[in-house]
Amino acid sequence: MGRKDIKARVFRPALWLRVPVIGAFSLWFGVTLAALVSGLNLPPQGWLGLAFFITLFLSVALYYWSMRITVDEYAVTYRGLLAFRSYSFDDILEIRVTPVPGMTNYDVRTRFDGLCFTSLISGHKDLVNLIATRANLSARWRDRR
Repeated sequence: MGRKDIKARVFRPALWLRVPVIGAFSLWFGVTLAALVSGLNLPPQGWLGLAFFITLFLSVALYYWSMRITVDEYAVTYRGLLAFRSYSFDDILEIRVTPVPGMTNYDVRTRFDGLCFTSLISGHKDLVNLIATRANLSARWRDRR
């Protein structure tokens, strides 16, 4: 199979992670809206607290819902809320795997910088194996696992 026959695959944060963040945002937004509509007399610190939680969960939701890692026949591409980086397979030097409590961290080192992701990405094992295979790191990759 040639490189042109390879279909692009997209990997995103797990749905079980993205949905609760939207739920938390909705909850805090609803609480704030109810407080505003009912004319609740909160001190300024209370309103600041509500604004903080709305901003926090909105930011996290936007981050998780916009983040994606795409592997196609040419490169690995990371797209985030404010970032776009693409790494040619020829530029990938190694993959480091670090188990941390509750998840695994993957560090893809390239000639220029790198790409990090965790096991919170759906299909993370397929993703790292796909990167290793297409970057011709398969033999070294098998020895490190």
